[in-house]
Amino acid sequence: MSDLTTGSSLSDWSHPSPVYINGEYVTGGMVWMGKELVTLDDIQLLKKEMGDNVKVDRGSLVGLYHWAWTSLFTRYSSGQPAGGVGSEPYELQHVGEGQGAQFTKEPIWYTTCSGELVKGVPPEAGCYHMVSVGGGYMDAVEGPEEGSPADGVRGGGTFYLDNERKLYDVK
Repeated sequence: MSDLTTGSSLSDWSHPSPVYINGEYVTGGMVWMGKELVTLDDIQLLKKEMGDNVKVDRGSLVGLYHWAWTSLFTRYSSGQPAGGVGSEPYELQHVGEGQGAQFTKEPIWYTTCSGELVKGVPPEAGCYHMVSVGGGYMDAVEGPEEGSPADGVRGGGTFYLDNERKLYDVK
């Protein structure tokens, strides 16, 4: 089932960004930004709202959480992909979708659970969360934010980076 829950919203569809190819600007069509596989109902609603001849970017129809999600713009740009391998939605789908936890593969300055300020990659796959320290400043603190969706998903387990699937998970 798709993310399209109201039956009258196009919120999971995005207008395509044009790409300059062979001397002209082209698009792949409307881009599916839902997390899961598009449904026939989603496509029928799009056609109802935009007409039967609406073009759809086929690479996006698998949903952002699928490893192979892509769009024409993603294939021709050097920016961060919106879905699929290498994107935040894909990498964080099993760890609270980034709500209450961020992950880094690079060393950062962060505060440990025991209150020490250190530079390195936080334990549990580089998991940390940001805490306000006043004056508009934020500090990184080891682990997920207590009570956050990420903390709830982790439960009594630990976060890890699954290199085979190229995403974060809990074991």
